[in-house]
Amino acid sequence: MKLLCSPASPYSNKVRMAAHFLGLELNAIRVDTNTGPAILVDNNPLGKIPTLLTDDEVSIYDSVAIMHYFDRLTKGGLYPSKKGKRTDVETSRRSATASAIACWRSSTSGASATRKRSISRG
Repeated sequence: MKLLCSPASPYSNKVRMAAHFLGLELNAIRVDTNTGPAILVDNNPLGKIPTLLTDDEVSIYDSVAIMHYFDRLTKGGLYPSKKGKRTDVETSRRSATASAIACWRSSTSGASATRKRSISRG
């Protein structure tokens, strides 16, 4: 399998860590989404990473969809099989993602404000 990714992408890193945890071999291909490389655009109409190219030449994009594919591929190696436990995992994942986005936004908005202040001071 090939994973179109970027080391700066937390979503790409999440997929890479899951594959490693499950013992799946991935050929990580670094792509720059700003340049719209053909391999990415041809396999993902959104032109976003991560995008997984399976050995069967199927493309799967969105980290959550890729993680569910890994889970099916390993017959439940990633998520609990009991519905209640699985729901707990899904709820926790969404909460963690929301928290991470909020932290990132607050850290970048603070950096932006600091940069603006230092520029205006000349």
